[in-house]
Amino acid sequence: MDRKYKALFAVLITFTSLLCMAFVSWWVFFRFYKSTRDSYVHGNPILITPQISSYVTSIHSDDTFLIEEGQILVKLETIDFETVYERTRAELANATRQTVLKFEAVREAYAELKAEKSILIKAQVDYEDRKAVVDSGAVSQEDFIAAESFYLATLSRIEMLKSKLKMAIAYVRGTTVETHPVVEAAKEAFIEASVNLERCVIRSPATGIVTLRSVQVGEAVNPKDSLMTVVPIEQMWVNANFKETQLSKIRIGQKVDMTADMYGYSVVYHGVVEGISGGTGAVFSLLPPQEATGNWIKIVQRLPVRITLDPKELREHPLRLGLTMETHVHVNDLDLPQNPQPRNEKPIYLTEVYSIQGEQGKKDAKEIIRQNNTLEELTEEELNLMCRDL
Repeated sequence: MDRKYKALFAVLITFTSLLCMAFVSWWVFFRFYKSTRDSYVHGNPILITPQISSYVTSIHSDDTFLIEEGQILVKLETIDFETVYERTRAELANATRQTVLKFEAVREAYAELKAEKSILIKAQVDYEDRKAVVDSGAVSQEDFIAAESFYLATLSRIEMLKSKLKMAIAYVRGTTVETHPVVEAAKEAFIEASVNLERCVIRSPATGIVTLRSVQVGEAVNPKDSLMTVVPIEQMWVNANFKETQLSKIRIGQKVDMTADMYGYSVVYHGVVEGISGGTGAVFSLLPPQEATGNWIKIVQRLPVRITLDPKELREHPLRLGLTMETHVHVNDLDLPQNPQPRNEKPIYLTEVYSIQGEQGKKDAKEIIRQNNTLEELTEEELNLMCRDL
């Protein structure tokens, strides 16, 4: 009997000791952590789509390939776009030359007006001289009428030339050859053709891994057609779905330890709580739950908590979208904010692949205008001087 009680007492002591150790461990360590295995790697997968309609002539990347920002992914057929490019190039050159002629027409009209005014001076003198002596018979009536007709005709031609000069000035005033609306319209058409020709080469907007390639050589593609997806390898974070009962102590800026099933417990990632989602996953589902029903059952909801990853650790041990993570948040610092703070307006993610489209076209357009602009600059002072003679 004594043995039985001794054995029971030993079991009780052992159980109590283990219970105390568990309590001490929780009190010293685990009460400062909130953990979940409902955590997954997220990122910014980029759907690659063409900006123009054409046929695929070559493919330069495939699934699992690592590509750099700006690297060629797909090339499209260019014949139609080259034709438009050459036509708009010729139209820009022609528009420039025609506009130069319009500017030259101003100087030509002004020169004609000045020449006609010189003729008017002599015609007026002849007319007035004959008018003074016609009654005395010093000149014949026919000679006087001829002088008068020539004088009046010269006045009429001057008015016509003034009108011609006004129209010529109105067409060019306030502009230069390069900034004239006719040249501007031709230039924009040329730049658009140049951009469309550039878009026949589809480049990666970010450094990442190619996935889900569906495009094939010879395929007709249109804007919004999915060709492939690029997953930026450094734009990744973890969404940890914590139960609502765990969120009271989670704050933005708290440190986080994470492990991935891909590497096991030997690799620990260190991150920071970046933010807490604005709603549970159920709220944003395709069919959100209807709570105002008679058969309501309480279900503990989960709220995604966004956690940043250390870029250096991510480079050393790369992750992939959708991988499972085990997350432990250090909740001992409760002075940190629970609500997000306003951020500046600087872009979080940026690519220059699309913004540089058209830059070469602008340079080419400027050179075309320069080569076809033979005009000596017509200044505003010259125009003002011409207007004084109107």
